[in-house]
Amino acid sequence: MHAAGEAASYTVTRREGYLDEAKKAVERAGLALQGLRETRTSPAPLNGLESKHEGFLKSQVAVLALIRRGAEAAQNLAANASGTSLNAALDVVYAYEPEAERLRREVSTHRELEYAANEAAISVRSRHTLLDFVGCLVLFV
Repeated sequence: MHAAGEAASYTVTRREGYLDEAKKAVERAGLALQGLRETRTSPAPLNGLESKHEGFLKSQVAVLALIRRGAEAAQNLAANASGTSLNAALDVVYAYEPEAERLRREVSTHRELEYAANEAAISVRSRHTLLDFVGCLVLFV
């Protein structure tokens, strides 16, 4: 999203520094997504809540593609572009927002579900540990 802001600034001001920052931000985001893909080393299928992670990754790739397209639209804008052309380029720059907002909401909801599932698992395990301890006390005392 940093790249989109820089691309928008470049579209309006035509200052090359903004475009350079946009390109760097897109590159960093691409490397981060590649790293996320590489962390999934197990060929086993994901189950339960984890099965959503690959879908999130695909959505992140789609959002990055929209941001990259916006940066390219800003870069390809003619130096003497009119207000209409600027608006059209800005529309492309900000085209990622609906998809990014949808993804943000889905990830937030998913994260809350994961926290709840983890909390429940910890609670069950702690109860089992306590019962094991009490059972040992009863057995050996």
